[in-house]
Amino acid sequence: MANLKTYSDEAIEAAQKGPHRTWDTYDMQNEGVRIHTLHNLVSADVFDPEEAKAVLTELEQLSRSYGYGTCDSLLCEMDNKTRADLEEDTVMQIRFDGLFYNEDEDSYFHDANTSEKKLWEAAKTNESRNFLKGDHISYNGYNGALSSTMLAAFRHGRDMRALEAGREDLVSENSPAKLTP
Repeated sequence: MANLKTYSDEAIEAAQKGPHRTWDTYDMQNEGVRIHTLHNLVSADVFDPEEAKAVLTELEQLSRSYGYGTCDSLLCEMDNKTRADLEEDTVMQIRFDGLFYNEDEDSYFHDANTSEKKLWEAAKTNESRNFLKGDHISYNGYNGALSSTMLAAFRHGRDMRALEAGREDLVSENSPAKLTP
């Protein structure tokens, strides 16, 4: 994993006042300031695809860490229980399902999707729009490069942690975490 760029207090303050200010305080110093930077890149008259790719790579790293940490917390609470063992614990069922089945409903991804829509609306050039679309032929500001990269990274981090804990039962057969660290 590469080192993350360090942003100045001024850059963080600008992000806190910018269109992506909905990220919470902790995330603003991480994802929020990077998405604000990406916003500046896609809304520029001349799009810098290499810089945008570097920012997206950092967002991918942060999202993988979030998945890893979220899974670690849940595994500590679950101990060796399976989903079926949680029948009597509704809160744990909801948290388990949120991590392994409905992860895109997490508030983290709500923020990512909201930011992605704003990025799409701010994109000034065809090159920046193509970057935001990612592999999608038609695109309306959702499920493009930002949210799909972050969601895939979250799943990878989550699955890495589950595998490290010896919980292969929680990881799908085709998980990239089974193939790459």
